[in-house]
Amino acid sequence: MVNERSPLMNSNSFNKNIKFLLITALVLLVTRQLFFMSEPAGKEVNFKIYNQNIRYDNKNADGKGEKPWNIRKVEIAKSIQYNSFNTKTIITLQEVLKNQLDDLLKLLNEGTEKEGLEPKWTYYGVGRSDCKTNGEYSPIIYNKEDFKLLDSSTFWLSETPNVPGSIGWDANQERIVTWAHLKPQWGEAINIFNTHLDHLGKKSREESVKLIANKTRSYNEDISFITGDFNSEPNEEAYQTLQKIFKDSRLHNDVKYGFDNTFTGFDSKSRHKVIDYVFIDPRLDSVKGFGVLDNHFDGIYSSDHRPVVVEITV
Repeated sequence: MVNERSPLMNSNSFNKNIKFLLITALVLLVTRQLFFMSEPAGKEVNFKIYNQNIRYDNKNADGKGEKPWNIRKVEIAKSIQYNSFNTKTIITLQEVLKNQLDDLLKLLNEGTEKEGLEPKWTYYGVGRSDCKTNGEYSPIIYNKEDFKLLDSSTFWLSETPNVPGSIGWDANQERIVTWAHLKPQWGEAINIFNTHLDHLGKKSREESVKLIANKTRSYNEDISFITGDFNSEPNEEAYQTLQKIFKDSRLHNDVKYGFDNTFTGFDSKSRHKVIDYVFIDPRLDSVKGFGVLDNHFDGIYSSDHRPVVVEITV
C-alpha cells in the first residue's frame, strides 16, 4: 500500500520552511546591526583615506599627454583596488563628473556583480551645480561592509553655503564640501569633509578654509578629517590658515613614502607642486603612514594629480 502524504501535511511542512527562512533572515539582519553597534572596549580602528583629483572627463583630451577617460579610469580603479585590498578605506575624489563616478563604482563592484551579489562600494555626493547630478562631484566612496553612513550633507563655499550652486567671494566656479559621518564596524564614528577649492580666487580659498574649519565643529564632536585639492601650496595663506587649526598629515606621520609633489600635469614639463592634502583632527598626534603615490604607468597618466594615501589609527 502506498503511503501518500496528505495535502495538510505538505502545507504544514511548507509553512515550517517559510518560518525557518524568515527567522534566519531576521537573525542575519539583527546580527548585521549589532555588528556595527558593538564597540569593544579599547578597540582601535585602523583604516586608510585615499584622496585624488581624478581630472574631469575632458572630451578634448589630445591623447598624447592626457589620455581619454575610458583609458584613465582603468588605472584609477586598479590603484584604488590595490590600495584598499584587505584594508578599510575611504575614497575621497575631486573633479568627478557623474559618468566618471558611475564608471568607477562599476569597476570597483565588478566582482560582486559577476556573482550576482549586492554591490559593496557606494558613495555620498552630489553635483555642485544643482545639488543633484549636474556639475563636478567631490564624492566620498566607502565599502558598506566596513562603514555605515550615519549622516551626510553638502554645503557650498560661499557667503550663502546652504544655497545650491552659489559662488563665493572671487571664485571662478561653484565649489562644494561633501560631508559624511561614517561609523566603522567598531569604535567611534568619524567625519570626512571632502572639497576642491577654487583655482583662481585667492580670497575664495582663504575664506573657504575658515568656513570648512567652522563647519567641522557644528555637526558633532567626533574626530574629523579634511581632504581634497586645495589649490594652495604650503607657502600660501589658505594652507597656512587651515594648518593652524588642523594638522597636515604630510608633516605629522610615523612613516612617509613616495613623492613630495602631488600635482604633475600630464607631462614632465609642468611645474610640479603640493596642493592636495589630508588634514587630520588636532586631537590626533599623527597618522601611521603617509604616501604620495605614482600616477604615471607605461606612458599613461591616470590623472594630473597623484593619489595621497594616509593610514590612520583612532
